[in-house]
Amino acid sequence: MKPIKMDEIDSALRRRYPVVKQQQKEATQEKEEKSEFVARESPLTVLIENSLHIRAIYHIFVAIVVVLLCDTVIYDLVERGKISVGLGSVVHGFGDVRRALRIWLLQLLLALVVYPGIWIYAAGRRIINNKPGLCKIWAVLGSGGLFAIEATLFSLTCWDLGTKHLAIGSAVAVTCEMFRWAMKIYAAAVSLLPRCHNGTKPLPTFRHYLYFLFVPTLLYRDEYPRTKRIRWSVVVSHFLEVAAIIFYNCFIWERFIVPYWSEYGKEPKVEAGTVVRAMFACILPGITSFLCGFYCLLHAWFNAFAEMLRFGDRLFYEDWWTKSRYSNYFRAWNRVVHGWLRDFVYRPLSLRIGRTFAIITVFLLCRLASSTQCWGCSLVSSECYFYR
Repeated sequence: MKPIKMDEIDSALRRRYPVVKQQQKEATQEKEEKSEFVARESPLTVLIENSLHIRAIYHIFVAIVVVLLCDTVIYDLVERGKISVGLGSVVHGFGDVRRALRIWLLQLLLALVVYPGIWIYAAGRRIINNKPGLCKIWAVLGSGGLFAIEATLFSLTCWDLGTKHLAIGSAVAVTCEMFRWAMKIYAAAVSLLPRCHNGTKPLPTFRHYLYFLFVPTLLYRDEYPRTKRIRWSVVVSHFLEVAAIIFYNCFIWERFIVPYWSEYGKEPKVEAGTVVRAMFACILPGITSFLCGFYCLLHAWFNAFAEMLRFGDRLFYEDWWTKSRYSNYFRAWNRVVHGWLRDFVYRPLSLRIGRTFAIITVFLLCRLASSTQCWGCSLVSSECYFYR
């Protein structure tokens, strides 16, 4: 008599009882979700703390910034008779903070409206759970409500930015927050949808939802790995790094970019050689600005908020500087956005239209978001600093 293997019994049970299959699928999914978030530090934090060589390179960059700062102070005193050190660009770039704050509060209000909407949808679904026709209609209404909130978020923000000039720094912050709220709203709604339908697991409390809105991740979970205490010295250190990088970028802008483009468009004739020379002269400052932006946002800013919220998983990026293929770099340089694109765009589409078209859709979506941010910044920043 041939012995029966356990995997054959398990396969037969899944075919015979769909409920068992669904329970096993939910258990597997829950296991994957739990294993995705673990307590760990950012790669640069580990390198700076554990490698004397990396720490020396970090101090070298700090020394370079100090030397350039001194050089700028002397240059401003000799040539202009006053000290600027990028303050003009900071003040101009982050002007009208009150209006930017009003836009942000409106975006936050729309994000908070989603939570009672989820509870209303779940309550209505429980009432009509035994009526398939009404369930389909209710699902369409729920999808329409989510789409309406997302559309309102995008339309009001873009309309406000388009009707009146807003400083470029404030515009960038408001536009980035628009995309962050939109992705968080969609992630929460999709992640909680199975609970609204089957009711096997209770919906999260408002405290869980509010924590998710501000924690530096775009994937909703009821629980995240947490640290035991808040190290305020680390928070202050990261915020000081953010402030230093903002001033350093403004210094690069005023010293190495503005001189090449301050007269562009004012002359009756523009020579091609002058434009090419200016473009190549701005390559190194542009790369430096990109690296500073990466460190400012994905390392210093995210780690500061993670420390304040005691968020344990701080792998916001991987060692993208060691990747030799663009696909690996694309996945590694921003794991926060990559996780959202993977779970809510790539995986659902790859099951319907195939892996190739799903990848193309992800890239097109990223390009659309980048183009929207560039459009918003160019729209509100038509009165640029070096044209004043």
